[in-house]
Amino acid sequence: MTFQRHFAAAAFASSTDIRLSEPTGSGTRHVRRFAVGLLVAAAFSSPVAAAPISTVFVIAMENHNFTQPGSLASPQQLYGNVAAPYLNSLVTPGNPNAQYSSYFSNMTNVAPGIHPSEPNYIWENGGSNFGVLADADPAAAANNIETATSLTGQLTAKGISWNSYQEDVQFSSTGGLTSASGTNAGYTNPYNGSHQYNYAVKHNPMAFFTDSNSNPAAYRTFAQL
Repeated sequence: MTFQRHFAAAAFASSTDIRLSEPTGSGTRHVRRFAVGLLVAAAFSSPVAAAPISTVFVIAMENHNFTQPGSLASPQQLYGNVAAPYLNSLVTPGNPNAQYSSYFSNMTNVAPGIHPSEPNYIWENGGSNFGVLADADPAAAANNIETATSLTGQLTAKGISWNSYQEDVQFSSTGGLTSASGTNAGYTNPYNGSHQYNYAVKHNPMAFFTDSNSNPAAYRTFAQL
Protein backbone atom coordinates (compact mmCIF):
# COMPACT_ATOMS: atom_id res chain seq x y z
CA MET A 1 0.00 0.00 0.00
CA THR A 2 2.90 2.34 0.75
CA PHE A 3 4.22 1.71 -2.79
CA GLN A 4 0.90 2.48 -4.38
CA ARG A 5 0.34 5.71 -2.48
CA HIS A 6 3.79 7.08 -3.18
CA PHE A 7 3.72 6.00 -6.81
CA ALA A 8 0.39 7.70 -7.49
CA ALA A 9 1.47 10.94 -5.89
CA ALA A 10 4.72 10.97 -7.81
CA ALA A 11 3.02 10.22 -11.10
CA PHE A 12 0.83 13.30 -10.87
CA ALA A 13 3.46 15.55 -9.34
CA SER A 14 6.65 14.77 -11.17
CA SER A 15 8.14 11.94 -13.17
CA THR A 16 11.62 12.69 -11.85
CA ASP A 17 10.94 12.90 -8.11
CA ILE A 18 9.83 9.40 -7.15
CA ARG A 19 10.49 8.26 -3.59
CA LEU A 20 9.60 4.93 -2.00
CA SER A 21 9.56 3.82 1.60
CA GLU A 22 11.86 0.89 0.79
CA PRO A 23 15.36 1.58 2.11
CA THR A 24 17.27 -0.06 -0.73
CA GLY A 25 18.63 2.07 -3.57
CA SER A 26 18.19 -0.70 -6.09
CA GLY A 27 14.47 -0.79 -5.43
CA THR A 28 14.21 2.95 -5.91
CA ARG A 29 16.05 2.84 -9.21
CA HIS A 30 13.85 0.00 -10.47
CA VAL A 31 10.61 1.78 -9.64
CA ARG A 32 11.83 5.09 -11.04
CA ARG A 33 12.35 3.52 -14.45
CA PHE A 34 8.99 1.77 -14.27
CA ALA A 35 7.12 4.94 -13.27
CA VAL A 36 8.62 7.06 -16.00
CA GLY A 37 7.83 4.35 -18.53
CA LEU A 38 4.18 4.37 -17.53
CA LEU A 39 4.00 8.15 -17.70
CA VAL A 40 5.51 8.25 -21.18
CA ALA A 41 3.18 5.49 -22.37
CA ALA A 42 0.19 7.35 -20.98
CA ALA A 43 1.27 10.55 -22.68
CA PHE A 44 1.46 8.88 -26.10
CA SER A 45 -1.62 6.68 -25.77
CA SER A 46 -4.08 9.24 -24.43
CA PRO A 47 -6.96 9.74 -26.90
CA VAL A 48 -6.99 13.09 -28.66
CA ALA A 49 -10.41 14.46 -29.54
CA ALA A 50 -10.79 15.21 -33.25
CA ALA A 51 -11.78 18.72 -34.18
CA PRO A 52 -15.47 18.90 -35.13
CA ILE A 53 -16.27 19.15 -38.83
CA SER A 54 -17.48 22.66 -39.52
CA THR A 55 -18.26 22.63 -43.25
CA VAL A 56 -19.01 19.86 -45.75
CA PHE A 57 -19.19 20.51 -49.51
CA VAL A 58 -21.02 18.15 -51.87
CA ILE A 59 -20.09 18.94 -55.48
CA ALA A 60 -22.28 17.45 -58.20
CA MET A 61 -20.39 16.77 -61.43
CA GLU A 62 -22.95 16.81 -64.20
CA ASN A 63 -23.46 14.83 -67.44
CA HIS A 64 -21.19 11.83 -66.82
CA ASN A 65 -21.74 8.96 -64.40
CA PHE A 66 -18.99 7.93 -62.05
CA THR A 67 -19.91 4.29 -62.60
CA GLN A 68 -22.59 2.77 -64.82
CA PRO A 69 -23.72 -0.59 -66.23
CA GLY A 70 -21.55 -2.02 -68.96
CA SER A 71 -24.51 -1.90 -71.32
CA LEU A 72 -24.36 1.91 -71.30
CA ALA A 73 -21.47 3.06 -73.50
CA SER A 74 -22.32 6.72 -73.98
CA PRO A 75 -21.66 9.01 -72.27
CA GLN A 76 -18.56 7.34 -70.88
CA GLN A 77 -18.24 6.79 -67.14
CA LEU A 78 -15.62 8.72 -65.18
CA TYR A 79 -14.19 5.87 -63.12
CA GLY A 80 -11.14 4.45 -64.90
CA ASN A 81 -11.43 7.00 -67.69
CA VAL A 82 -8.07 8.36 -68.92
CA ALA A 83 -9.80 11.66 -69.64
CA ALA A 84 -10.29 12.19 -65.88
CA PRO A 85 -6.82 11.52 -64.42
CA TYR A 86 -7.10 13.67 -61.30
CA LEU A 87 -10.49 12.35 -60.26
CA ASN A 88 -9.25 8.79 -60.65
CA SER A 89 -6.06 9.55 -58.73
CA LEU A 90 -8.23 10.27 -55.68
CA VAL A 91 -9.56 6.71 -55.67
CA THR A 92 -6.45 4.81 -56.75
CA PRO A 93 -4.75 3.03 -53.81
CA GLY A 94 -1.11 4.05 -53.54
CA ASN A 95 -1.56 7.31 -55.42
CA PRO A 96 -0.37 10.24 -53.27
CA ASN A 97 -3.66 12.06 -53.90
CA ALA A 98 -5.68 9.14 -52.53
CA GLN A 99 -4.57 9.86 -48.97
CA TYR A 100 -6.88 12.87 -48.95
CA SER A 101 -10.05 11.04 -49.98
CA SER A 102 -12.41 8.38 -48.71
CA TYR A 103 -13.87 6.06 -51.32
CA PHE A 104 -16.44 3.25 -51.37
CA SER A 105 -14.64 0.59 -53.39
CA ASN A 106 -17.92 -1.13 -54.26
CA MET A 107 -19.72 1.99 -55.38
CA THR A 108 -22.58 1.29 -57.79
CA ASN A 109 -25.56 3.19 -59.11
CA VAL A 110 -28.53 2.66 -56.83
CA ALA A 111 -31.11 4.79 -58.62
CA PRO A 112 -33.37 2.89 -61.03
CA GLY A 113 -32.73 5.38 -63.82
CA ILE A 114 -29.31 6.83 -64.60
CA HIS A 115 -30.57 9.50 -66.97
CA PRO A 116 -32.13 12.03 -67.12
CA SER A 117 -30.76 14.24 -64.37
CA GLU A 118 -33.73 15.07 -62.19
CA PRO A 119 -34.51 11.60 -60.75
CA ASN A 120 -30.92 11.28 -59.56
CA TYR A 121 -30.88 14.69 -57.88
CA ILE A 122 -34.18 13.98 -56.14
CA TRP A 123 -32.74 10.65 -55.01
CA GLU A 124 -29.68 12.45 -53.66
CA ASN A 125 -31.72 14.54 -51.23
CA GLY A 126 -34.58 12.15 -50.53
CA GLY A 127 -33.24 8.61 -50.76
CA SER A 128 -35.65 7.81 -53.59
CA ASN A 129 -36.75 9.30 -56.90
CA PHE A 130 -40.39 8.88 -55.78
CA GLY A 131 -41.36 7.74 -59.24
CA VAL A 132 -40.04 10.84 -60.99
CA LEU A 133 -38.53 9.93 -64.36
CA ALA A 134 -38.48 13.27 -66.22
CA ASP A 135 -36.68 16.63 -66.09
CA ALA A 136 -39.65 18.96 -65.51
CA ASP A 137 -39.55 21.97 -63.22
CA PRO A 138 -41.32 21.30 -59.91
CA ALA A 139 -45.08 21.53 -60.43
CA ALA A 140 -48.21 19.75 -59.27
CA ALA A 141 -48.99 18.80 -62.87
CA ALA A 142 -45.59 17.12 -63.18
CA ASN A 143 -46.18 15.18 -59.95
CA ASN A 144 -42.66 15.93 -58.79
CA ILE A 145 -43.19 18.01 -55.65
CA GLU A 146 -42.32 15.76 -52.75
CA THR A 147 -43.76 15.98 -49.24
CA ALA A 148 -41.45 13.28 -47.90
CA THR A 149 -38.73 14.28 -45.46
CA SER A 150 -35.48 15.16 -47.22
CA LEU A 151 -31.91 15.32 -45.99
CA THR A 152 -31.92 19.12 -45.98
CA GLY A 153 -35.28 19.08 -44.21
CA GLN A 154 -33.77 16.98 -41.46
CA LEU A 155 -30.80 19.32 -41.19
CA THR A 156 -33.16 22.27 -40.81
CA ALA A 157 -35.14 20.43 -38.13
CA LYS A 158 -31.90 19.83 -36.19
CA GLY A 159 -30.80 23.44 -36.48
CA ILE A 160 -27.93 22.61 -38.83
CA SER A 161 -27.41 25.18 -41.55
CA TRP A 162 -27.03 24.27 -45.23
CA ASN A 163 -26.90 26.03 -48.57
CA SER A 164 -27.42 24.99 -52.18
CA TYR A 165 -25.29 27.09 -54.55
CA GLN A 166 -26.75 27.15 -58.06
CA GLU A 167 -25.17 28.68 -61.14
CA ASP A 168 -27.27 31.53 -62.61
CA VAL A 169 -30.16 30.96 -60.16
CA GLN A 170 -30.52 34.73 -59.92
CA PHE A 171 -32.17 34.72 -63.37
CA SER A 172 -35.06 32.52 -62.26
CA SER A 173 -38.27 34.55 -62.30
CA THR A 174 -39.62 32.64 -59.32
CA GLY A 175 -36.56 32.84 -57.12
CA GLY A 176 -35.36 29.37 -58.05
CA LEU A 177 -38.42 27.22 -58.73
CA THR A 178 -38.32 27.68 -62.51
CA SER A 179 -35.48 27.25 -64.96
CA ALA A 180 -33.97 30.17 -66.85
CA SER A 181 -31.81 30.25 -69.97
CA GLY A 182 -30.78 33.03 -72.33
CA THR A 183 -28.35 35.91 -72.71
CA ASN A 184 -27.98 39.13 -70.79
CA ALA A 185 -25.65 41.89 -71.94
CA GLY A 186 -25.19 43.03 -68.37
CA TYR A 187 -24.00 39.62 -67.26
CA THR A 188 -20.67 37.96 -68.00
CA ASN A 189 -20.18 34.34 -67.11
CA PRO A 190 -17.04 34.29 -64.93
CA TYR A 191 -16.04 30.88 -66.25
CA ASN A 192 -16.34 31.25 -70.02
CA GLY A 193 -16.66 35.00 -70.56
CA SER A 194 -19.97 34.75 -72.43
CA HIS A 195 -23.25 36.53 -71.66
CA GLN A 196 -25.11 33.22 -71.57
CA TYR A 197 -26.91 32.15 -68.42
CA ASN A 198 -28.48 28.78 -67.78
CA TYR A 199 -30.16 27.77 -64.54
CA ALA A 200 -31.76 24.32 -64.55
CA VAL A 201 -33.97 23.43 -61.59
CA LYS A 202 -33.49 19.74 -62.37
CA HIS A 203 -29.99 20.13 -60.89
CA ASN A 204 -31.29 21.62 -57.64
CA PRO A 205 -32.77 18.78 -55.57
CA MET A 206 -33.88 21.02 -52.70
CA ALA A 207 -36.40 22.73 -55.01
CA PHE A 208 -38.50 19.54 -55.18
CA PHE A 209 -39.12 19.05 -51.45
CA THR A 210 -41.71 21.01 -49.52
CA ASP A 211 -39.56 20.91 -46.38
CA SER A 212 -36.78 22.80 -48.19
CA ASN A 213 -38.04 24.62 -51.29
CA SER A 214 -39.29 27.67 -49.41
CA ASN A 215 -35.95 28.11 -47.66
CA PRO A 216 -33.75 30.84 -49.21
CA ALA A 217 -30.78 28.54 -48.55
CA ALA A 218 -31.93 26.43 -51.51
CA TYR A 219 -31.16 29.17 -54.01
CA ARG A 220 -27.77 30.66 -53.22
CA THR A 221 -25.74 32.11 -56.08
CA PHE A 222 -22.12 31.25 -56.77
CA ALA A 223 -21.23 34.80 -55.76
CA GLN A 224 -22.40 33.96 -52.23
CA LEU A 225 -19.87 31.15 -51.83
